[in-house]
Formats: sequence, C-alpha cells, structure tokens
Amino acid sequence: MEITGKISYSSRRADTAKVSWFCDILSDRIIRSRLNSLHLSYGTGEKTKFSDRKLNIYIPRKQRSFDEMSLVFDKISQGTPWIKADDSIIEADIDLISFALWILNREEETLQCDNSDCWDREGRFLLCKSLAYRKGQWKRPVLDLLLVQLIKVMEEKIGFPLLRRKPWGERGEMAVWATHDVDRLMIKYGLLLKLPVWLFFAAKQLVQGNKENGRYWLRKCFRNLKSREDSIYESIQKLAELEKEHRLKSTYFFMGLRRGISWGERLRYPISHPKAKNLLRHLVGDGNEIGLHPGRYKPFDKGHLINQQRNLEHALGKTVNVLRNHHLLVHYPDSWKMAEACGVSVCSNVGWRSGNGFRAGTCWPYHPFDIHADRQLNILENPMIYMDNANDAESEIVREVLSLANEVSLVHGVLTINFHTHIFETFDLSSKGAAYKDLLEGLKKYNFLNTEDIVGNLWNVNNAC
Repeated sequence: MEITGKISYSSRRADTAKVSWFCDILSDRIIRSRLNSLHLSYGTGEKTKFSDRKLNIYIPRKQRSFDEMSLVFDKISQGTPWIKADDSIIEADIDLISFALWILNREEETLQCDNSDCWDREGRFLLCKSLAYRKGQWKRPVLDLLLVQLIKVMEEKIGFPLLRRKPWGERGEMAVWATHDVDRLMIKYGLLLKLPVWLFFAAKQLVQGNKENGRYWLRKCFRNLKSREDSIYESIQKLAELEKEHRLKSTYFFMGLRRGISWGERLRYPISHPKAKNLLRHLVGDGNEIGLHPGRYKPFDKGHLINQQRNLEHALGKTVNVLRNHHLLVHYPDSWKMAEACGVSVCSNVGWRSGNGFRAGTCWPYHPFDIHADRQLNILENPMIYMDNANDAESEIVREVLSLANEVSLVHGVLTINFHTHIFETFDLSSKGAAYKDLLEGLKKYNFLNTEDIVGNLWNVNNAC
C-alpha cells in the first residue's frame, strides 16, 4: 500500500508512479480534509474492505488501446452506467487511469506521429482525426465529467460532501483565465514592407468582385501612410483599459524576438523596442501577467526557446515562466519537456487551432505525465478552451464561449479564453472586440484569475469548498 499524502492506493509496482499521478488529479477535486477516508485499488484484485478506510474504490487495469478508449467514449455519449457500489466498495468497469493517461498526455497524438493524414502542413494534429471529434465529444470535458460522476457516487456512499464545488473562490463554480496572444504590436514597424502585401490583397479582392474587402485594404494603406497613430498599438491600449475598468487581471503572451523582421518569423516586432518596453511596464503596473509566446520558427529548438525567453525577461526586467506557443506548434511530450528544462512552470498549449473545445478532455490544470520516462513532469498545463480564430458574428462568438463556459461550470474547472490583442484594431473586419466586451459582462459572475491565483487555489490545502 502506498500513501500519496492525498489518497492512499495500492497497485502493481510497475504502475506506482502512474497511480500516484492519477490520485493527485482526483485529490485536486476533493475537499482536502476528507481525503483520509478514501483508498484506491488499481488492477490488483483487492476488492475487500480495508479496516482502516471508510471507502474503497476499485479500478480495473486494462490496455490503453484504441478499442478500449473508444468504449469509454461510447459509455459517455450513451450515458451507460460504469460504476457500481457494493457495501463500502465502489467498482468501475472502465480503466479510468488508462483513459486519463491517454487523453491528458495526448498519447493519441504520439501514437499517430507517423500518420501524415493526421497532421496539417505545419505539423499540428488535426481536430477531425481525434477520437473525441469522431465521437462528437470534443466540446465536452469528458474526463472531468467521469471524475465528477465518480466523486458523486462516493459522496452518496460515504454520506457527506466530497466534491470541491467552488475551488477557485466564492464567485461561482468556475474560474476564467483571460489570455491574449500579442502576435502584432506595431503596425508602423516595417510599414514599407507591408504596403505592397496589402495592395496585393486589395487587387486580389477587387478582381474577385469583393469590393468591400478590396476597399478595406486600400483604406488601410492610405490611413497608415497619413496617420501618425498606430492602430495595432492603440488596440492593445483599448483592451488593457477595458479590462482595467472591469478590474480584470489577465495574461499577455509576448514574443521574445530580438529582431522584428526575419525570414523565419516574417514581420513581427522586436521586444526591445521602446514601445514594447513601455507597454510591458504599464501592463504589469496594472496587475497583469506577462507570458512568453515563442515564434513559429524552430518551435522544437531548445536553444532558440531559451534566447526568446531571455530577450523577453531582459525587456520586462523579471523572470517569465508562463508559455504558449505561436500557432500552437507543439508535440507531446517533447514540448512540455523542453519548456520544463527552461524553467517554465505553466503552459497553455493544449487547445485546438481549428476549433474550440477540450483537446485533453479537461478544463482543470494538471501536471502532464511522461509515459515513456514513467514520471510526472514538473510543469502545469492549463488547457486553452477557446481561441478567437474564426471570423464569426458577435452573437455567434458570445454563444460559443458561453456554451463552453456552461460545460466548464458543470465540472467546476477553469475557462481559459484567448482573444488576440488586435481585436480593437481600426481596420479589423471582425466583430471580436464587441464580442469580448459582451463576454466580460456575461462572465462577470465568475472568478477572473491569473496563473498565480489558479496555482494557489489548486494547491490550497485549507480550501474546503
């Protein structure tokens, strides 16, 4: 028998690290003072009552095969009972630990690394190739739903509350982590290189008969030639002021590029530019958090990542340990391990670029587990649930985010949203800025937190709610 300091457990020696990791994930969702009432037995055949424990949970050990994972999704979608309680023993008929390992650590993607049909041109796993998508479950936090079901059965059996229904504070049953990728910072930077591109876009739209879009690109050229103001920089200022009015702390992910123009990154911005430094100072002064947004060039090069991290830290004047990759160019578990080696403590890379939902079946922060090395990684992944990639109408954006928020609230997790900082740009054709304003009103009953708050509440042993 092993004791994790949370839930006691018994398992085969080869499964010790995996079961300990799972017990930590389950413990996060349970009121701390009640943990000593629970014991988990994994695949050992020990279904008998332990005299020193009030409640025992038995989970069978099965293979992490495609067929087994598919069966789990079928039980979720069909609402098939998968837990039975007998005396003081609760028994599952699915291998919940294997499912957690498979979906949280994106083993589904690792196993298909040589299947070119599953990856886009930039090397990202396609949403449509995921099992969750094929089962129609990618917009539900399937793992969290299973864990909540298990804990509620435990509550019924033990006779008192176990589930942490307000783990992030008293203002609702979920937290919101508002984040912003700073892909563009200064529209005037490299303007003479941008103008020919915009003129090409204008000509292309006009030839195709789209006069409105053609005029848009022409106006953008003339306006930025004449004006002394910078519409992209102004957009970030508007966003920061809006959040300040709502007393909202958010996280801004900046690129750490030494040069704003390069073959690998094309036209971006140098983080050492006076405007960039000034903006960093104001954002931090208002209580916001700064994270690193590594570029798309050499996304799996550790040395390149370290250089970008140092550049941003030098401009900011403090350590940066929060990260989200540009274009979500990541491979698991390699990207986690590389970030861990660079001293990053929080990542937010598990999200879909081509759609929104729950890539890892969860909206709770978690420590990834390196299945091959049989160890828990010293990094916290906070999955991204929504990103403003599609040019939807304002009402459609609000509807989708609130629908995802409802799913998150059912499992008391964290709604991580990402709106890019150029959403208030004068010549942006989208309605994302208006939608974000509406969402700040629609979500104000929940707890808006940054990573420091989230990590603090996650591990707060005195939090019994």
